Amino acid sequence: MGHQEASRVKSASAYTPMMQKQEEYEKMAAVERDMWWFKALHQQVYSAIRKQFSSTSIKILDAGCGTGGLISYLQEKGYNHVQGFDLSEYGLQFCRQRELDVWEGNVTHVQEYAPENSLDVIICNDVFCYLTKEERLSTITSFQKLLKKGGLLIMNNASLNAYRGKHDIAVGVGQRFSRKRILTWFKGTAFRPLQARYWPLLLAPIIFVFRSAQRVSNRNASSLETQSDVKLPALWINRLLLRITQMELKLFDTAFTGSSFFIVVKNGE
Repeated sequence: MGHQEASRVKSASAYTPMMQKQEEYEKMAAVERDMWWFKALHQQVYSAIRKQFSSTSIKILDAGCGTGGLISYLQEKGYNHVQGFDLSEYGLQFCRQRELDVWEGNVTHVQEYAPENSLDVIICNDVFCYLTKEERLSTITSFQKLLKKGGLLIMNNASLNAYRGKHDIAVGVGQRFSRKRILTWFKGTAFRPLQARYWPLLLAPIIFVFRSAQRVSNRNASSLETQSDVKLPALWINRLLLRITQMELKLFDTAFTGSSFFIVVKNGE
């Protein structure tokens, strides 16, 4: 798979408070291997890939790979053709320390990083909240062109404004999305939804109360002065939260609410 260090990797919407905060990437790198939320997300991604592909030799692109935790996780599962890109040099530094195959790139120029019909899986987690409506739709079109017929696009996005909190302010999450809105991105395309659900459901009441209190206490705070609340809980709490989420994902195919929305669509072209 070819790629290039395009001179126009950055667009106006690409400059987010997150990119200016080295400490936020340090937090992510420190917890994404063990924190319940990251583990649950990575397990969902792996499960979606495994259901569709029996081979571990498939080509996977992580569009917005952050500090590389998901790439490392998939490599540990036996996938040896996983690449990724990100706009943040802070995030890429951690990827390079792990000797991952990554480069600086902008998701809005993803068509420059691989030939058409060359990828089996594209993963794009928690990136679209930084894009404009036009950028989201054009990026979906580019994803479809890069994927082989039968290829998967796997995405996770921040959902529902009821769950806005301190983390949104700190990393500049510009918008959260409903199920209905996310599904409109794929209308008129060859993508067919295989899975689409809010999560975590069982922890949603706790998250709602916690985030509501944060909105009150941080209502006048700016992005640059706000620190996210990403941290590893006590070991027993972390294990409990992970088990609750794993049980939910196993028992329920859908959910009516949750602070994130996970979707898997298949390219029919």
